[in-house]
This record gives sequence, C-alpha cells and structure tokens, in this order.
Amino acid sequence: MKLRKPKNIQLSIASFGLPKSFQKLWLSIAFSLGEILLGLAIIFTSGVQLQSAGIIAMALFLFFSIIVYRVIHRQEIVECNCFGSLTTEPVGWGTLVRNVALTLGAILVALGMGGAHGMLGAASSFSGDDIAWLTAIAGLVMWLVFSKVREVRSYRTELGVEGSADWTGKAIPEAELRDSDDERVLLRDVSKDRAQLLIFGRPGCVACSTIIDALPEWRRAFAGAVDIRVVTSRSLVSLKEAYPSEEANALRDGSSMLINILGIPGVPSALLLGTSGLIGAGPAVGPDAVEDLMHGIRSAVTGMAAHAAG
Repeated sequence: MKLRKPKNIQLSIASFGLPKSFQKLWLSIAFSLGEILLGLAIIFTSGVQLQSAGIIAMALFLFFSIIVYRVIHRQEIVECNCFGSLTTEPVGWGTLVRNVALTLGAILVALGMGGAHGMLGAASSFSGDDIAWLTAIAGLVMWLVFSKVREVRSYRTELGVEGSADWTGKAIPEAELRDSDDERVLLRDVSKDRAQLLIFGRPGCVACSTIIDALPEWRRAFAGAVDIRVVTSRSLVSLKEAYPSEEANALRDGSSMLINILGIPGVPSALLLGTSGLIGAGPAVGPDAVEDLMHGIRSAVTGMAAHAAG
C-alpha cells in the first residue's frame, strides 16, 4: 500500500525529523520494497536466514520506536502512513506500544524462536485445532485493525473543520498571550476589529513549516478579510530565526495555556477567531485539517466578495 503513494512516505520521513539525505523519493520507494522483502523473508526462510531477518526487523522496529517517541515528546502531529493509504493516523502512544510489541516479536525471531524449519515449516505441522485457533485469532486481529481505521477516520473528522468535538460557536476563552514587544495580549481582544486565524506551530517542526511557509499566499487569498498570526510556545526569537516574516505579528503562548484550554494535542493546529467574541471554527489539528480550514475560509471570503459585487 505504501508503494501507491511514495510521496506520503517521503513527507512522513521529513516530518519525523530525519536528515535530508533520507528524504529522497527513491529512498521512500526502496524502503517500502525493503519492508515487503523483509516480511517475505520472515515468512518463507528458516534457520540462520530467518534469524538474520529477525535481527534486521528488530533494529528497524527499535528505530521506529525511538523516532515515534521523539514526535510524541515534541507534541507534534505527524501522520504515520504506517499502512500506506489504508490509514494516515497521527502517531501517538498507541503507535509506540505497537512498535514496542513488534520489536519484542522480532527479538524472539532473532533468538531462533521461529525454529529451524521456519514459519511455513512450523505451520505444516499444525493440527486442525491449531488452524481453527489461528483463524479465529487472525479474524480478531483483522476486526481490531479495521475498527482502528474507522476510529481514526472518526477522530480525524471530529478534529476537522466541521467536527462536533470542537470549539466552533463557543466563547473565546480567557487566555493571555504575549506579542512581539512582550506586551500582554488578551485572546478576546485579538479579533475585536478583524477575524483572526491563529496558526499554532513551533520552529523545527517540519509539518509546521509546510503550513507557515505558505502563509503569505494564504494572506493574499484572504484579501484582508482575515488576518493570520502564528502562535508558538517557544521564544519569539527562535521563531524569528526560522520565519523572519512572521515574528512581527506572532503571539507567544509561553505556558501553553491556550493549547491546554482548547485541548490541542500538538502542532500544527489552527483556530479561527470571529469578531463577535466567538470562535469561528476549530481547532483544526494536523496539517491536513489546517489546510482544509484555510480552504474553507478562502471559499467563504470569495463567496462574500462575489455577493458584495453582485
């Protein structure tokens, strides 16, 4: 499934913060092919070859576990693409637990638990009861996987522009931010004169950079009807170094008060503040949801302009 959209794997590699030398498209394709070959080796080989495949799988899953933990620790929203186009769930503690379990399984194979006859050789000696139990377990696993896919899709819908589990239509919370002059700014005062789209991000976040780098284009698309401001929990000095054009209008949520109030699990995220003291939409969590929100704002602005002209 990963081979169908190798560019998604390329983006995930970049979002995990791996060096640019690993972010080549051909490496994404080669990596996907390597995973397939490794899986075939574990199924069809035996003896030393099987143990070698187990060692490689162990190192791979251990590496995955480390980079997933780093993303969780940084509170960034990174799409896993673990099963290719089947699901693009954001990585989280569930992903880490799964990778650790796979690492332990690979360790057992590396230690020779697969037997000298290999997986297929062992399967050939199964009794009818063994096959029945394995079939039941396989069915349960498949049910759990597809249940997880439905859960993830529901989760992403709820966190999207039109989800019910958001702050749309609710009063703008009482939160205090700091502007570029380190002056205190109340969130409710930010959008008194004009609607504001707040983009939550931080320097060093690859998924955030994709959104923030495109903000000048989005400002032109919004035609002055909606202002865009970056909100970060890091210092504005570090934000200026990464995005010089955004520092002047940026806001600092140093204690992460606003993110905690809104229940935002990570960045990039976005929130639309209306001029009526209410939240217009959001929070949109993750790069896809943020872009969907911005597309929705652009459509609304275009529609209002067309209505005014008519």
